[in-house]
Amino acid sequence: MKKTLLLVLVLLFQNAFSKPINETQKLAATCKVWGFLKYYHPNVANGNFNWDEQLFKILPKIEEAKTDIEFSNIIEKWITSLGKVKAYKAEVPAEKIDYFDKNFDLSWTQNTEFFSKSLSQKLKFIEQNKIQGKQYYVEQGTEFRNEVEYTKFDDEDKNFRLLLLFRFWNYVEYFFPYKYQMDQNWDLTLIEFLPRTINPVSETDYYLSLKEFSAKLNDSHALFGANKLFDYFGRHGIPFDFKIIDNKAVVVGFKNESLSKIDDIRIGDVITEIEGKSIVDLIKENQKYIEGSNYDAVLNKIDYPIFFGNTDTSTIELTRNNKTETKTIHKYLYNDLKINYENNSEKYKSLADNIGYANMAVLTPDDVPAMMEQFKNSKAIIFDIRNYPQGTNFAIAEYLNPQPKDFVKSIDADLNSPGTVYLEKKRRNLWKN
Repeated sequence: MKKTLLLVLVLLFQNAFSKPINETQKLAATCKVWGFLKYYHPNVANGNFNWDEQLFKILPKIEEAKTDIEFSNIIEKWITSLGKVKAYKAEVPAEKIDYFDKNFDLSWTQNTEFFSKSLSQKLKFIEQNKIQGKQYYVEQGTEFRNEVEYTKFDDEDKNFRLLLLFRFWNYVEYFFPYKYQMDQNWDLTLIEFLPRTINPVSETDYYLSLKEFSAKLNDSHALFGANKLFDYFGRHGIPFDFKIIDNKAVVVGFKNESLSKIDDIRIGDVITEIEGKSIVDLIKENQKYIEGSNYDAVLNKIDYPIFFGNTDTSTIELTRNNKTETKTIHKYLYNDLKINYENNSEKYKSLADNIGYANMAVLTPDDVPAMMEQFKNSKAIIFDIRNYPQGTNFAIAEYLNPQPKDFVKSIDADLNSPGTVYLEKKRRNLWKN
């Protein structure tokens, strides 16, 4: 009788202090815990568990939790099932490590809004006694490995959609060095996109959400693509290049000049509308889909969403010599565009006023000695890097400094403390021989 009464009192006490927790809150917290355990728990980070499978097993239990206490109990039992974590005494490094810690923040593990005190203590203990040694899921150089590769991604399965989001979010959370520079806090991005992952309006909207999610990185080298996006934005493109200047699309070159001539498109033409929509409005509608480190970078890549389509023609408003006209232009599938940029193969040359010019797109390391000999008495050298150079930086730098000089600071992820990075002290100095 006394035991029964005690149990009832405990349950009443818990219910009195428990708080309701919604699906987005539960899954955001689960995402964080799942990623933290993946890279910190000694029995997980060493590859002892199929970590995707563990997620699929815990998700139905998480779905049943109605309060923060129920949620915490489920997570605690899960952590206990992973095995004991041994305490260890961290070794003092031989030399001080210069850490860059603007991205590192595990304070969420102590969030009393969602986590019980005992759960927070467990998470803190794991942080303090994390894996020491080789990581199973990531190696130096931030190369992700040993992830299960699924032959078919079932986008109708909520668990698969959550797995994709959880993986991607935690890759960035622990290993993306520019996370602190994003326009939007990464935690808020998780909260924003979870509802569209859990209950997407449509298959197309789901893939558009992934494209937006990728763009949140504010990284010009990020890219997400899928056939559904081609279906949405279209596969027919224009045969000319343009730049956005003063919120207008100005023709600056040709992918295929012959095809552009068919519609009498000329360099300098100013396009102000496409299919009755202004360029300004089209940019506002579509910039959220473009991965770019800044607004100018976004504008440089905006051609895909605003000029592509599923038809082989578009109606545009065009201004030339202060005269505006509406005309129909043709669009083409990629293979039919037969892109043929004029190839400037001249590697270097002398310009007027004794100025040297180097085309870094085609200049090779073997070309550098002869080039520098030609330019040794030049007043200045223009190194044109509006392209992708051919690995000439070391060869050229040999001629630039008479004494050793630091030229770059490089960072590496500390895999013993995922989320932290340190400045490398050993980097090649460049100097004149």
